[in-house]
Amino acid sequence: MTPTPKNPRAAVVPPIRLERKKGVSLEQQLVRALREAILQGVLPEGARLASQRQLAREYQVNRNVVVAALETLQAEGYLFTRHGAGTFTGKGVQRATPPLKAPSAGRWLRMLPDIQVDAPHRTGVLEFRVCQPSTAFWNAEDWQKSLKHASRQPMGGDYPDPQGLLAFRQEIALYLNRSRGLHCGPENVLVTAGALQGIDLVARLVVHPEDGVAFEDPGYRLARQVFQTRGAHLAPVAVDEDGLSVEHLQAFAQPPMLAYVTPSHQFPVGGRMPLTRRLSLLDWAEQHDSLILEDDYDSEFRYDAPPLPALASLDTRGRVVYVGSFSKVLSPELRMGYLVAPPVVMQQLIRLKQLSDYHTPTLMQHLLTHFLQTGALDRHIRKMRRMYAELRAALEPLNHLSRDIRLKGLEAGLHAFLELPSALPAQQVAAHCLQRGVLVRDVQNYALGPVQQKGLILGYGHLDLSELKRGVEVLSRVLRSFL
Repeated sequence: MTPTPKNPRAAVVPPIRLERKKGVSLEQQLVRALREAILQGVLPEGARLASQRQLAREYQVNRNVVVAALETLQAEGYLFTRHGAGTFTGKGVQRATPPLKAPSAGRWLRMLPDIQVDAPHRTGVLEFRVCQPSTAFWNAEDWQKSLKHASRQPMGGDYPDPQGLLAFRQEIALYLNRSRGLHCGPENVLVTAGALQGIDLVARLVVHPEDGVAFEDPGYRLARQVFQTRGAHLAPVAVDEDGLSVEHLQAFAQPPMLAYVTPSHQFPVGGRMPLTRRLSLLDWAEQHDSLILEDDYDSEFRYDAPPLPALASLDTRGRVVYVGSFSKVLSPELRMGYLVAPPVVMQQLIRLKQLSDYHTPTLMQHLLTHFLQTGALDRHIRKMRRMYAELRAALEPLNHLSRDIRLKGLEAGLHAFLELPSALPAQQVAAHCLQRGVLVRDVQNYALGPVQQKGLILGYGHLDLSELKRGVEVLSRVLRSFL
């Protein structure tokens, strides 16, 4: 039985070179070349060849040569014809492609460390997955309106501004002003392909091999690995209930060139850096001529705690670069983020952005500009904040298991930290939960050295209420068995 063509509109002209002084007829050369292309998968199963006339024109041969070659291959079973549709490659005639031989690594090849990310979602397992928002209550109508608006924008023939569309940067500046107290203009905003690109741009600008980078420990693993690939010397700094310890930071004999912090909701244990410590951190940066990179990854979602201003909003000396994104508030699939930086830093970041990918795709910039201008983003945040608050409340039973077990980091964000007593083995608790179909992660997975605070990280933003309650019940039963 002949296969149904996968895409009858996609006519293919295989890249074949025929030689007229080879001592082999053009017909034989064409038969061999087409046969090999089919066997190797260059012409996949069901692919439609271009017309005989077009093939003859492309290969600069008489049409009779093409006709004879195709008839030979059809007789051998490599091709079949369908009346009125064309000539197609047959079914089951491709041979297994041998694996490519791995080349030896030359002195030019730089071996990078393995990227440490959470494993992909496991089928049949309820995961307390960190930093994953919900799309269950997505307002499709608002999104479709913005998408329709973006599709109507004319496509230019030149490269747009590497810094980002002016209208989009204006909306981001206004958004940060009203939501984070960050007084900036469009000239201070750089549009990036997600927060991680922003972190990488800052690392490329500031960090040279062996430069010290102060990093929260435990902390965001991907950001940490960005600095490692730049050859930085990581200086882990302990965190407590108020975030990064500035006292420990001041103890370094050689002050780090840069300090990476998540002051609004420390990742992953959830502390919020108070105003006094923020001011001390700014003083430290000024005293040692260091830069601070503030990652404000999920501060849109605050609950029963008063909002704290962004660290960058307190900076009057050009010591803070602020990075944010739309990944947690909308979806990581968007790959849309932004940097806010002082003018002298911004000039250099724009140059690096241009050398990196020149600019972020403008279609999504147009879409999010409209989404912001129409108030759709603010409406979405208000709705999701109510939903996440309801989910967060479902974690409360964990607070009543023992006086030594406490939920922390509930004031903001999409995850919480369940602190366990040091005698309770977090890894074994996690293993027992996984045996019961629930995945939780030990905070040690996010640390460079031994952590002071033992416990589990519970990402809840992507779960529905029934799933979350079931996960809490399983975790509670496992913890009771250990207690």
